[in-house]
Amino acid sequence: LTMPYCTDHDSDEKIAGTLTKDRPGFSSFPMNGLMVMKYTELPYYYACMDNIDYFQQVDCPGLSPGLSVFDIPVQCLCYYFAVHKNYLDLNL
Repeated sequence: LTMPYCTDHDSDEKIAGTLTKDRPGFSSFPMNGLMVMKYTELPYYYACMDNIDYFQQVDCPGLSPGLSVFDIPVQCLCYYFAVHKNYLDLNL
């Protein structure tokens, strides 16, 4: 519902902010969650979202942590992102 933005802070630092609904075309949807991830996870997240039409609910064994986005079959991108859980997905 909002445009993504980054912060640069120490691991024990608290960040105060405001959640806004400013993404064009999404302002009528209710805000029900928040996702926080490390910068290193962004390529995998965006690869998943950019290829969501090809996503299949399949197990993709043998995909070890640290693979490049380019080494992951397109149908496994969302699985890879979800399985390694290097993010927080908070329900409001």
